[in-house]
Amino acid sequence: MMSHMKDEHAFAKVAYFYHRKDADVFFQYLQDFRRRLLALQPSEVLNLNLNYQDLLCQHLKALHPTLDPSHLPDMRDYLRVELEPSQFDAEYPEQLAEKGYGAFPYFLWKEYGIAQLYYLFLFAWRDYGPQSLDRWIALGQTLLDSVYAYDWPPSVFQAAEPCPICLQTMVWTRTTVCGHVFHVHCLTKHVLRHSNTCPLCRCPRPMADDDDD
Repeated sequence: MMSHMKDEHAFAKVAYFYHRKDADVFFQYLQDFRRRLLALQPSEVLNLNLNYQDLLCQHLKALHPTLDPSHLPDMRDYLRVELEPSQFDAEYPEQLAEKGYGAFPYFLWKEYGIAQLYYLFLFAWRDYGPQSLDRWIALGQTLLDSVYAYDWPPSVFQAAEPCPICLQTMVWTRTTVCGHVFHVHCLTKHVLRHSNTCPLCRCPRPMADDDDD
């Protein structure tokens, strides 16, 4: 359920634990910040060669010059080949992945990106007071773009399909030399533990290009 997502938990936690005299103003800013973050869409043109983490550090330095850049959410931690939607604790990520068309990257942005931005916003407010929301949204836009600019497989932005081996929705895929598509880890496990043939058509050496490395 949406009400159990990290975004909402982080928002509520940050709002609840701010007890200074300007709490009403802070909460209003935080609400506006959240509304604008949730309305963001990835830029139409994404620079795939841009070092987004460096750009995020530049944004953060302008907003909070003394804050350690390690506080920035590094979305690369969540964009790993081993991390399939079915491996999250909740069912919601897999439900999104089943929708395809970029729903899973948006989940990662919302749950692991936006949630951390609330805490950065709190740290900066405590030390510097109100700041321009436009500058914070620029930080948020860069973080969102960093997710979508990742080297995702085409399957993420197409209609979702189940893996023929495990029957779960595929994000990280591998196409065999015979043209069949599987989870990377499912196909690798099959080749290493069972048979070096395609699980569907028995074509030999389905990952032949790996043999040539």
